[in-house]
Amino acid sequence: MKTQYWHSAFTGKNFNFFNVMMNRLILVALFSSTSSIAHPLIQSWQNRTGSTAGFSLNPKISYFNSSQNFDATSKIILNDNNAIVNRTYFDVNASYGFNENLFIFARLSAIYTSISTTGLNNFSIFGLSDQLIGAAYRAVHLENGTSISLQAETTIPAYSNDSAKINQSPFLGDQTYDMTFGAFAEIPVLSKPTYQFYLDAGAGYTYRSYGYSAAVPWNVQLKRYPVKDGLLLSLGARGNLSLQNDTLSQSLRDNDRHTGAIGSHLIGGFNPSWILGQASIGYQDKNDIQYVLSSAYPITGNNIADGIQFTLGIQFDFAPGKEKATIKKPSTISKGKFVQYDLIAKIISTNDQLYLVKIDQGSDSGVEVGQIFDIFAEEGVIAKAKVTNVKNEESALRVIEYLKEKSIETDTIAKRVVKDQ
Repeated sequence: MKTQYWHSAFTGKNFNFFNVMMNRLILVALFSSTSSIAHPLIQSWQNRTGSTAGFSLNPKISYFNSSQNFDATSKIILNDNNAIVNRTYFDVNASYGFNENLFIFARLSAIYTSISTTGLNNFSIFGLSDQLIGAAYRAVHLENGTSISLQAETTIPAYSNDSAKINQSPFLGDQTYDMTFGAFAEIPVLSKPTYQFYLDAGAGYTYRSYGYSAAVPWNVQLKRYPVKDGLLLSLGARGNLSLQNDTLSQSLRDNDRHTGAIGSHLIGGFNPSWILGQASIGYQDKNDIQYVLSSAYPITGNNIADGIQFTLGIQFDFAPGKEKATIKKPSTISKGKFVQYDLIAKIISTNDQLYLVKIDQGSDSGVEVGQIFDIFAEEGVIAKAKVTNVKNEESALRVIEYLKEKSIETDTIAKRVVKDQ
């Protein structure tokens, strides 16, 4: 899934989050979890909100290699018989936004895992792993561009470890149903005409079945996002804090670990906790297709596998009528065209970080979603904006095109376009 990061700082009518969840998402009965704790080093707890209504698709392939673990005291220990575990993850993430605030998402996931050892036979298997469904809702918008989102997910195992034991093949996961509620905040840090830096941070509470310990997953990233096409960057850390309430004995967890993963703490971790450093680099082209390469490496941990990972992903957005802020150089708007206006409004607030403005005219003056306004400064028209939300006496607009590299100020004028041909 994407992730796009430009979010509206204005909503239409306020509505209750829980009512929306019940009315629109009743078919997703178990909204409650983060990405599977069976594979958290790869499929992490992450912000799933988007920027526009519509559908997005994000296929990924990830590789993980591990030959050792962090034990219960954070010391490094080797796997049984010097085993090396290689895992390749094949994920297809999909998301649908009903509007700029409410999203549902899912992940179809499969794994190829192989284990090579000293003195024993090698093992390998390919199959479906932990599948994901969930929802995210942007509940709070602040005038400085900060937004807070609520998120809930659940993962469902699509494999059987009992069958793996019979076939003497590696386990594909812990076979748990994992459920997590949490929240994310997006905070603008730096805004330029062609890109933005912002902080994306969140945490949750995870419940796991089969007596595994509950945990607090978290994720903090500083991200660079282009306005149109350009470089994508992120740098940060993520982790998992065990609440130390595993109800099974460590010996039973160790038995699964040795049977299903030749000693790797990828399987059967007892009260596992960890911190990983993470980074990504990518590019967004003019068609809004994103290409991203990311990596993460454990910094420290307890009862967790130590190893390096790489992920390559592509994201496609199919949002109907999607328009994004772009930078252009012409000094005039008309280019020989004739433009007419029928309504003059005053800009009463702006959000340069998120390319949004609010005007003092609304539905009482005939303003409707989708209408186009030209925004003026002393030197003439500097930008075009499209109405996204309307109230009785005010409206929110998203800037869809900059004609001059100039910030939009409050108390400037916006005029509604009625003819542009």
